[in-house]
Amino acid sequence: MMRLLPADSDSGWTPYAWLIYAVPFALWPAGRSSTLQDWVVNCAGLAVFLGLYFWAHWLKGLRILIPVAGLALLGFAYLPWNPFAIAFYIYAGAFSGYTARTNAVVVSCSLLVGILGLQAWIFKLNPMTLLSGFVFIPLLGFLMLYYARQHVVNLKLRQAQNEVQQMARVAERERIARDLHDLLGHTLSVIVLKSELASRLAVKDPARAAKEIGEVETIARQALSEVRTAVEGYRSTGLRGEFERARALLENAGLRVDANCSFERLPAIEESVLSLALREGVTNILRHSGATACLLQGEMKGHEAEIRIADNGTGYQGKEGAGLRGMRERIGTLGGRLVVRMDAGTELEIRLPLRGDAA
Repeated sequence: MMRLLPADSDSGWTPYAWLIYAVPFALWPAGRSSTLQDWVVNCAGLAVFLGLYFWAHWLKGLRILIPVAGLALLGFAYLPWNPFAIAFYIYAGAFSGYTARTNAVVVSCSLLVGILGLQAWIFKLNPMTLLSGFVFIPLLGFLMLYYARQHVVNLKLRQAQNEVQQMARVAERERIARDLHDLLGHTLSVIVLKSELASRLAVKDPARAAKEIGEVETIARQALSEVRTAVEGYRSTGLRGEFERARALLENAGLRVDANCSFERLPAIEESVLSLALREGVTNILRHSGATACLLQGEMKGHEAEIRIADNGTGYQGKEGAGLRGMRERIGTLGGRLVVRMDAGTELEIRLPLRGDAA
């Protein structure tokens, strides 16, 4: 199925909503005594407009000026006949802003206004129609220029955040590799040496060979226990460990971090939910906030465990994502609550009641 808009468009459904301004042009023949020929000519103009309109959304940079010129020609051809064709000039001015270049917008809007003024003088057009064109052509052109530049900035920011996350993942893998090397490197070397010695002694001194094999078994069991302990530590280091992991991850990403956790050991379910919430909050800071500093705080407030995750970034845009909704649902299942504040940056406050002895 052919797509009308690029799959990676940030505009979502809004380009379809902007077509509302072409509706008066499409319906203009209905308000007068129109012939079939009038309807055919009007529909042909509308079809050309739609083709140029959707084509413009696929272009980047100065190439957008091609459909801009097409829209201007369409407006020039239809305006003397259909007064609502002024919308084509306005669409052309708006699309000129998509170039993200000030010079292109100034030149394009100036030409559009000049052509419109010349046409109005030649064909003696309605002054109110002209007024809307003279106002909205430059207004929308520079408004779209602003949004186009913001899009470029946001794109660069997302790329930088992706690079930071990739660097953090690489650093974590390197840390795990170093830990495993330090843990197993020496042990495996000793096992190899003792196995070779036992092999040589198997005929000459069977008793000593058996002793060496016994020591190999003991060392191997110790190594297996150490590996299990290490893996368990990677899987679940407790809430304190999660705070330290979060601090390291954020600091590796270049943020200033103030982290403080006063929790002792919590029940397994509550600790797991709070650990997941902390991970999600830290992930959101890295992915979306653009922050330079953050606060991670965990403490007891009466019979409740409270975690605060705050940053000085840009805050959430639009609706809550799946991660934040999942966090809210998990916390709510245990009778807790999640409060999101967006005054200066974003602050997540998580309160979870503790049961029985844990409280």
